[in-house]
Amino acid sequence: MALTEQQSALLLNQYEGAEALFLELLPVGADLSANGILSFYIARFETVTSSDSPIDKACADSLQEQFKVKAWKIIELVQRAKDTGDPTDLIHLLRVAASIPGQESALSPELGRACRCLLTTGELPPEDVQLIFEPLTETEARVLIGAAIFSSQQNELLAVQLQRILWHIKSQNYLAANDPFVMAGDLAIETMSVSS
Repeated sequence: MALTEQQSALLLNQYEGAEALFLELLPVGADLSANGILSFYIARFETVTSSDSPIDKACADSLQEQFKVKAWKIIELVQRAKDTGDPTDLIHLLRVAASIPGQESALSPELGRACRCLLTTGELPPEDVQLIFEPLTETEARVLIGAAIFSSQQNELLAVQLQRILWHIKSQNYLAANDPFVMAGDLAIETMSVSS
C-alpha cells in the first residue's frame, strides 16, 4: 500500500529516531528519560565543539540544532513506546517506530521471537525462516527489516538474510518501494557489502 507524503515523512522521522536509539543510545546504556536523552546529546555537542579545532559559530549553531532535533525525535518515539507498552523492550520500540501512530498492531509471538533473535544474534533461526514467506502486515514487514538493520551482531549471514527479507517483502508488495524502511534496508545492504 502506498503511503501518503505525510505518512512517509512521519515514518522516516521515526526510523531516524530508531536508528539513533539502536546505534547511539542503547549500546552505551544511555538513560532513556527525556532529560537523559537531552543530556546525552548536549554532552555530544559539547565534546564536538570543545575540540582543539575551533568551529565557526554558524556551524556550531547548526550542529546544535541538528542534535536537538535528533533528541526530540527519540524522546517522542520513547514516549509513544511508554504510552503503548514497555519502552525497555527492543521489539516494542522497533514496532512503535515502524507504525503510524494509533496503528501499532501486535506482532505474532513467532515473528516477535524471530525479530528478537535477529536483533541479538544477527541470525534468523532456521525454524522461523518460513515466517518471511507468510503474509505480513506493513508493521510486521518494517519490524523485520528493522531487526536486521539494527542487529547488534553484524555478520555476513545478516546481509544475506536482509536481502532475502527485502526481496520477499518487495515481491509480495507488503511495502511500497519508497517506504522509508525498505529504502533504509537497501542502503544497509549496500553498506554491509562495502564493509565486508
